[in-house]
Amino acid sequence: MDLAYDDSSWSNGLSVFDGKTPQPPGRTNIGGLTVATQLALTNSTWPTTSGVIPTYYFRTHFTLATTLDHVLSLKLRTLVDDFEDFFLNQQEAYRNPGYPSANPPPAFGYAGGTAIGNAAVAGPFDILPSKLRAGDNVAAVIVNQANAGSSDVTFGYELLATIDRFIVAPRLTIGPDPASPGNLLISWEAGGGQLYEASQVDATGASWTVVSGATGSSYSFAPGAVQRFYTIRQ
Repeated sequence: MDLAYDDSSWSNGLSVFDGKTPQPPGRTNIGGLTVATQLALTNSTWPTTSGVIPTYYFRTHFTLATTLDHVLSLKLRTLVDDFEDFFLNQQEAYRNPGYPSANPPPAFGYAGGTAIGNAAVAGPFDILPSKLRAGDNVAAVIVNQANAGSSDVTFGYELLATIDRFIVAPRLTIGPDPASPGNLLISWEAGGGQLYEASQVDATGASWTVVSGATGSSYSFAPGAVQRFYTIRQ
């Protein structure tokens, strides 16, 4: 996994990623989460060639807004069908136990492994914080299927870092809304993702929901008696 690799030509999408026959229509939710991006289950040689379910590769960058000594823990929740291998800054960080030992990544092939009927949220799994870097980080995941007759594929990750100090300004800021006295304003960089909310900071992935009132890169709201937590997801 080359950190400098140019993946700008790759297709972009928001999690959760999912493909399910028949296509269309696919499915709109899996594991209690909304499907945001539909995946193709076959490559360009289908249907003239059998066994053409592709290996799926996912890459993303994220910024760690502190130094490693301020990272208290790093945890991963997954939503995957059938199995995957996760690399963080060129280091293997987590491998699904269902990955076939006879065909370890990055090799590709339908060499058994543990097939998943329908993906469900798993974890959290402990990830070594030492695999992080201050500033830019690259996460990459290989997703494979157990056999060539698979009827579905799913991928969604939630990486949770607990830190005790920011070194650079966080992506999401909150403060009084100057345009609406009494309201609070949450802001983030344009194109930075969607705003989600939950009632607990450590809520499971399925408990975080899209904030419907968010427009562009900001959200103004009147604070209430119920505590809420917010995050940005891509």
